[in-house]
Amino acid sequence: MTTGTDFEIDREPDYRFTLANERTFLAWIRTALGLVAGGIVVGQLYSAGSVRPRIS
Repeated sequence: MTTGTDFEIDREPDYRFTLANERTFLAWIRTALGLVAGGIVVGQLYSAGSVRPRIS
């Protein structure tokens, strides 16, 4: 008799899960690099004095 909690120990995982995890990881890395690059650009603009925030 088998129940819903039985599973195979020595079974190879489906490669699609591995590829999906890799794509998700690379998407997070790409997003992080974009945010870092945007922050550097904004920081350079403020330090160069070309953008001055309006303070009322």
